[in-house]
Amino acid sequence: MVDDKDLVIFGQQFGKKEGDPDYNKLCDINRDKVIDEKDFIYFSKHFGERSEKPK
Repeated sequence: MVDDKDLVIFGQQFGKKEGDPDYNKLCDINRDKVIDEKDFIYFSKHFGERSEKPK
């Protein structure tokens, strides 16, 4: 489930880009090598949803 724990992780990653020491590619939802508002929009649309298989 996409929940508060994920939101905290995403918030810590916001603004980071590939090459930053603690960049988490799982938060770069659109895979453009930067974690930004585009990723957050997608994240927020799926907040509270469950997945059959975590990715």
